[in-house]
Amino acid sequence: MTYPPVQNRDRLHVQDHAQPWDVIETPEEIQAEDYATLKVFVTNPVPVTSGAVLYGAYSTEVIPAEGVAQLLPHDPLRQYAYITPIDEAIVIGTTREQVQGANNVGATVANPSGGYIPALSTTPPIRHSDPVYAVNTSTDTATRVTVLVERGNVA
Repeated sequence: MTYPPVQNRDRLHVQDHAQPWDVIETPEEIQAEDYATLKVFVTNPVPVTSGAVLYGAYSTEVIPAEGVAQLLPHDPLRQYAYITPIDEAIVIGTTREQVQGANNVGATVANPSGGYIPALSTTPPIRHSDPVYAVNTSTDTATRVTVLVERGNVA
């Protein structure tokens, strides 16, 4: 028995009454449909970081004796950062060359070229987005440095 097509006047839709068993597909055709490639075009940047990193990052860096480390990268979304040396004092600066000076290492750092941070002291909030480097002032002991970063949107 053949049915005439039904037309929905509100949506101008034509419904076909063909039975699903009228179409027979081989297993190869079914498998080919399941694994067919799909071309995707990305038109906007896609964030690939986890949600936690978008709002804050917390780490502990180990700086060897007389060693230099980059504690903070350039980050336009950084709102606040705090640096706390644990074992030894450090000198921080915004360039590697600044903290690598010979006057930043030794038993007494009388004239540091950068910010001198004693052990177990925390910096005031760092509110700029520039990189921050640190040098361990000790000549024989490594130091742990805790870095806390709060991030947010640029207003």
